[in-house]
Amino acid sequence: MSHAFFRENETFREASLSLNPYSNIMIDSGAYTNFTALQKGNKNWKPITLQEYAAACKTYYRDTWQYVTLDVIMKPKETLDNLNAMYEVGLKPMPVLTLNSPIDEMREYIKLNRRICLSGGAISSNDKLIGRRIIDAFNATEGKAQIHALGFMRFPDVYNLPIATMDASSMNGGARYGNLIVFDKKRGLMSAHWSEVAKPKNEKNKHILGILLRSGIGVDLLTDKSNYATSMGIPSLLTLFAYLQYANESTKHGVGLFFSLSSLLWLQMTVSVIGATDGHRFDFILARKILMELRTLVKEGQNDRMHSIMHEILRTKTDYNTNILSDNQVVTRLT
Repeated sequence: MSHAFFRENETFREASLSLNPYSNIMIDSGAYTNFTALQKGNKNWKPITLQEYAAACKTYYRDTWQYVTLDVIMKPKETLDNLNAMYEVGLKPMPVLTLNSPIDEMREYIKLNRRICLSGGAISSNDKLIGRRIIDAFNATEGKAQIHALGFMRFPDVYNLPIATMDASSMNGGARYGNLIVFDKKRGLMSAHWSEVAKPKNEKNKHILGILLRSGIGVDLLTDKSNYATSMGIPSLLTLFAYLQYANESTKHGVGLFFSLSSLLWLQMTVSVIGATDGHRFDFILARKILMELRTLVKEGQNDRMHSIMHEILRTKTDYNTNILSDNQVVTRLT
């Protein structure tokens, strides 16, 4: 979750943090959101300050799985200054190696926290460059770092790199255009427009349709246009199911995949999909039913009841104590 979105929505923050005992919550500082808002000259945007973020970490985020230092995009010295300032006031954030930071900084970061973020995945299209940097950064700590790849989740590269955790921040991209996304263990995430999948004319779309049918998504659901009428329709929920399958597969490879959720709606959608998933099967109708119940409770001001339902789903449907997120996580060292 990002502090940039929590600061704008107290209901979203409270709902997310209420899940802390039943999930692994990682707090991003919102530096990238802050950077893009300032670059675009958004006059309504209030810049995130170190004082504000440090206070939020002490007040709200101290008991989460991890929280990230307030980095400054493409400015390693300011990022390092912020890191030191947060440690000086008793906080223990994850350091961030910015895209243009010297690799040698990893030797100092590892003294503070084994969990270290590497940025660049969200703004660089050069996967080989990011991959090489991950390997170099890992080796600089003699294989001790547990690296989190910010915005980088390239399949299957992530299984061949010394990555401990990563995050998915592109889940709402294709859904808004009516694209259906599925996960295949050999090909990774695959997508196509729903109209092309419902009546497939090539092998790729036939393969996607086959995955959907095996998952419990029938042609009747795919061709019902009412399922595409809102942002909470089948493309969005199916995308979350695909990413959930990706997360489960990643767990088998010793890599943790975090979902980057930007709003209360996406949090509710994610929990609803988890509640409607049973192995490789996905009950879209059930997911939509859970989602509508959660949305109704918020409208009625019954936030505690909404929290309780989400707690129960996560408690019974997930293994949130998975050992790949422990301090003893073993990451394969590559040279």
